[in-house]
Amino acid sequence: MSDNVVKQRHRFSISMKLALVTSVMVIALVLVAVVGFSGLHAINVANDNTMKANALKEPIQRIWHAEVYVRMMGDWVALELEDKAKDGDKAKVEAHDDIIQKNIDRIQSSAMINQLPSFPNLVKSYEAWKNLRTQHLVPMAYAVKDGPNYAKDFWTYGLETFKNGPRDNMTLIAAFEGNLTKVGTELDNYISKCKAEAERAQIGMIVGVGVMALLGVVIAVVLSVVMSKRIVGPIRQVSRGLENMASGDLTVHMDVKSNDETGDMARSMNKANESLRELIAGTSEVSAKVKQASRNVNATLEGVSQSATQANELIDQVDQSSAQVSSNVSTVAAGAEEMGASIREISSNATEAARVAQNATEVAAHTNEVVAKLGESSQEIGEVVKTITKIAEQTNLLALNATIEAARAGDAGKGFAVVAGEVKDLAAETGTATEEISQRIEQIQHDTSGAVEAIAEISQIVSQISDFQTTIASAVEEQTATTNEMSRSTQDAATVVGEINTMISSVAQGGGEIAQAVLELQAATREMEELSQGLDEHLSGFRV
Repeated sequence: MSDNVVKQRHRFSISMKLALVTSVMVIALVLVAVVGFSGLHAINVANDNTMKANALKEPIQRIWHAEVYVRMMGDWVALELEDKAKDGDKAKVEAHDDIIQKNIDRIQSSAMINQLPSFPNLVKSYEAWKNLRTQHLVPMAYAVKDGPNYAKDFWTYGLETFKNGPRDNMTLIAAFEGNLTKVGTELDNYISKCKAEAERAQIGMIVGVGVMALLGVVIAVVLSVVMSKRIVGPIRQVSRGLENMASGDLTVHMDVKSNDETGDMARSMNKANESLRELIAGTSEVSAKVKQASRNVNATLEGVSQSATQANELIDQVDQSSAQVSSNVSTVAAGAEEMGASIREISSNATEAARVAQNATEVAAHTNEVVAKLGESSQEIGEVVKTITKIAEQTNLLALNATIEAARAGDAGKGFAVVAGEVKDLAAETGTATEEISQRIEQIQHDTSGAVEAIAEISQIVSQISDFQTTIASAVEEQTATTNEMSRSTQDAATVVGEINTMISSVAQGGGEIAQAVLELQAATREMEELSQGLDEHLSGFRV
């Protein structure tokens, strides 16, 4: 099982801590409420029973009053002389008996009847007294009439009412009043009991609520202090760690072991701090490498700048040499024209050789001079061709050097590399053309030597001119074709040289652009080095 799973299983977050404190307070409040409600319920029950019991005092008092009235009015029935008056007093007695019965029924229907154990005896004693009055005393009262026996009958009635035998009036009245007194006493005792229960419930409620509230407050305070230490302590450590990090001290480690959000935050901050240290260390290392690379690039650019300057100087020299080559090629072309004219003149003279045979010696001498000049011109052309060949080789070498420098210059030298390649190709074409010209010149020199020998023979044997007329005409025709070819070659060489001049101008322009790009790149590398220096100064403010 992984540590993360264990941590998650035993995690005690801040919300859980706060929930624990809140739960304890809520439980304490609930217990206080339960105790309070229980006490209030007991008080309410006791007060309700007291109120119900007090409500029974009224019917008991009414019974007392009605009982006294019945006793008094019963005697008035006997005192009345007329039956009508007796009936009126009897009706009053019966009305108060109804009052007694209604109040007995009222007490009987009350919920407090179980708290009055003497009440059934009260009912029995009342019924016995009522039956005695109804069945025995009332008829005796009606028997007392106005006449000679009035006093005797009234005395007999009076004696009957004051008898106290087991079933006599006074005994039954005493039993009824005794039971009524017991019921009143029992009711008072029950009321006192209910009041005592209400007082006990009130005291118990006050004590219970106070104890529960005090216990809840103590537990809540203790838990609050403990939980606040577990919450505030790590938060203070994290706060101090953040202050140290804000001041640039990245070596601080927040040793918070709480398994809650604060601990998670501290561990995350430690990871972030470690990552930041690695980042700053890596940034410092990269900055140092960038600074060193900037210096190396700057040094390389200085070499490239020097090479570009040298290349521009060489290009200027090549430009001058190219101009000289162009001039020499023009001279060769002019010589070729002159040689062509001379050959055409030889051809004309050869055609009329038969007619001017007598002037053969002079013509041969003149021809010998012309051929000698042709040999000299051929040698000069050979020298020019050698010069062109050397220039082509030098141009090829310069193009190769330019290609190398362009490769060292990177992206900035790509255009220069293309131009250098084209110059190299043109130099190769020039070398090929000059090689062909050299071959042609060698052929001309060879033909010139033959012409010199022929003219020498003409000088010696003029007589054989006619025999060799055809040979001379053929040789002159071939020489004319050769001269024309040489003229075309020199014109092609002049064209190539012109193209070389154009390419050299493009190379010179590209060299200037490379030099400008090198200057801009040097400025950029210096700025990069300054930025690296500034970055090092900022990073030096952190302790890793």
